[in-house]
Amino acid sequence: MVGGSILILLLIALSPELAVAENEDEFIVCYIIATPKDTPQGSILDVTFGVFYPGYCICGDPCELKPRPGQTQPTATFEVRGSPEVLYTDIPVTPTGRPGEYTADLDWPNDAPLGQVVVFIIKESLYDGKANGPDQDTSHVETSDPVDDSSFESIAAVPPPAPSILDLMPGGATTAAALLGLLLGLLIAILLLFASRRLRKKQQETKS
Repeated sequence: MVGGSILILLLIALSPELAVAENEDEFIVCYIIATPKDTPQGSILDVTFGVFYPGYCICGDPCELKPRPGQTQPTATFEVRGSPEVLYTDIPVTPTGRPGEYTADLDWPNDAPLGQVVVFIIKESLYDGKANGPDQDTSHVETSDPVDDSSFESIAAVPPPAPSILDLMPGGATTAAALLGLLLGLLIAILLLFASRRLRKKQQETKS
């Protein structure tokens, strides 16, 4: 009886290790973060995520992504879910220097949907040289990290400032300064001419 209990305890203790060994080629997205949290239409959205093999800690062992045949660097497919969705296929991802962590820049369209949206990494769009992952579309809701956040607020693009007269003028400020100098010179010349005529008129009146 005692021997049977010990055997059961050993099997329970070893079961996580056996499960990890059975799925050692599978990897998960442990966290995913989208920034900035207020993203204007027509700007760049940064997505940072961590890829790991499941283990005993919250994420596990870091996974190194590899390029697929015919690619020069690892890629991922993202979908920003709003109304409508925006799909980004085979976007290059770059290591950040932290184990298992990668980042990608997404061009948020000028006509992108407004309001709160959520970034997903699409199922099996990542590759580690042996297998594809993750096994499901993954946003911050599906990860094991309690504080990551792949949602952001899509806001209207800020219109560019109206061009000033200097922007429209060829030569800009230099041309404007030259024109101002010319106008001042003409004004001084007119004033001098007017003063000269008045002086002449006074002299004639005095003589007569």
